[in-house]
Amino acid sequence: MKTLDRLVYLSKMLNKYSHRWNNSPSQRMYDWVDEYNDLKNSNRNDWEEYCKTTGRDRHHDAYDCMA
Repeated sequence: MKTLDRLVYLSKMLNKYSHRWNNSPSQRMYDWVDEYNDLKNSNRNDWEEYCKTTGRDRHHDAYDCMA
């Protein structure tokens, strides 16, 4: 459940600060993107559960959270 909670948190933060991506993204935002995508690629079972729970497409990535 820890991974799922972290994915939810990262998604919210990326969405909240998405307006900052085009201007001058901070290192923190780059880290959030990397962590989100790393969790996607390294925890397939948690990723599938996260997508099922949130209704997200399982092929999305961190950049889609900012769209």
